[in-house]
This record gives sequence, structure tokens and C-alpha cells, in this order.
Amino acid sequence: MKASINLFVSCVVLISSVFLVGCTSSLDSVSTALSEPSKEQIEEFNIYCDNGYALLGDGKYEDALKSFEKADSIIQGDITVGLGMATCYTLLGDCDTAILWYDAIIESDLKDVDKIKSAAYFGKSKCLIELKKLDEAEATINQALQFDPSNEGAISLRDNWYKLLPPEEGIEVYFNAFNSVRDDKLYSILSSNVIAEKGKDDIHNTAYAYVSGGVRFSDFEVIDVDIGEKRAIVKIELVVNIMGFRETVTRDVKMIFEDGTWKLDEFILPQ
Repeated sequence: MKASINLFVSCVVLISSVFLVGCTSSLDSVSTALSEPSKEQIEEFNIYCDNGYALLGDGKYEDALKSFEKADSIIQGDITVGLGMATCYTLLGDCDTAILWYDAIIESDLKDVDKIKSAAYFGKSKCLIELKKLDEAEATINQALQFDPSNEGAISLRDNWYKLLPPEEGIEVYFNAFNSVRDDKLYSILSSNVIAEKGKDDIHNTAYAYVSGGVRFSDFEVIDVDIGEKRAIVKIELVVNIMGFRETVTRDVKMIFEDGTWKLDEFILPQ
């Protein structure tokens, strides 16, 4: 978790540093100053802006936010300050407010700020993950990489996406598909290796034989989950219904992350 936060902060600070020199030229149309800032205002603004990112890099998020707020009070709507404030709110756990700032950056019509917009999409994706909106988060990561394919934080998040998804959800889908002999669901939740090894006819016929004979999966409880490099072993306590009789067994279920989801890497049978 700490490594993830450090990567997030370092990416934001690195990207923002490109825009900090003469950053008042990136004033966002979301909020326009009533008059041109004076030289003294620009100097004071830059001090607070620089200080905000320095404090952000040191992990002093509340102090960084205060510094960004002072910068914003001098010259409103600067996109670099907006990114800093959004990042602070993210790291302070106020994801709803952070998303408002990220969206303001994303929706701005500024030119040549692809890296800033990529950072905003990346930050927003982390907020969406915290809010358990994983489908939206995944789409947002892809948008971050469209604006900047070299965004290290977004690349790392995309490559480690499987760690955020619970493998056991695939087991539940498989058991339901097996019990109802739904071929499309069975084939979609089994790995390509299993499909190639067993063949679709054998999978269908085996599932049909068990279910028509009164043998089916009843329930399961997860005991332990061991996730490796896009593979997982899920230890479960499995309840099987055999012609009305219950049998409880312990199973280790092999899972593999494939095509953006966890799939069973073996053809599990009730007995």
C-alpha cells in the first residue's frame, strides 16, 4: 500500500514539475481571474504552488492542501494547483471532493496538457477503486494511458489490476453455471487451457451427467486465498448435494487471471 502511494505521489510531482515553470499560463477556463495578476501576485502564487508540491512529496498532505488553497486564492483555476489539490484530497481520503477537482481538469479545454490530464484520470481511478467502483476505475485507467502511454502509475495499476478482483467470485459463477448446465457461462469462466484440454462437448456432457444424476454444488465458504502472479489458489470448504444428501469437503481451487477476469484453471467436479 505504501509503495502504491509513493508511486502515485512521485508521478504527480514529476508531471506537475513540467508545468510549474510559468504555470500561470495554464489558467483553466473553469475559473477565470477578474483581472491580470500582478508580478507580485505571480511570485507569491508560485511560492505557494512550489511549496505545495514540496510538502506533498514529503507526505505532509494537510499542509500541502493549505498551501495549494492559498495559491488558488491568489490566482484561481490553475490546472497544476487543481491537480495538487485533487491529489491531497485523494490521499486524505476525501475521494468525492477529489473527483470534482479531477473532473474539472479532465473537462478543461486546454491544449498540450495531456500528461496533466493523464495524471487526473489516474488519480480519479484510485478514488473510484476506494469507492468500490471497479468497472469505472478500469475504464479511467485506460483513459489515463490514452493521454499518456508512459504514465508509470497507470501502467502499474493496469498490470496489477487482477490483485483488486476477488478470485472467489469466479468460483461462484462456475458453480451456478455447472448446476444449470449453462454452456456459455461454463466456457467463459474456465481457462483457455481447460477448454483446449477437455473440449466443450466433454465439459457439457460431464456437467449434464452429474446434474441429471442429482449431484450438484450446494454452497462453499472461502478459507484462504493465495494470490501470485496472475494465478491464485483459493481454499474452500465445499458443500455438495448428492441426491439430497450433504457432503462437505475441503478443496484447493486453481485460478488464473485471463481476459481481464479470474477463471478456473481446472475442471472442478462435485465428487
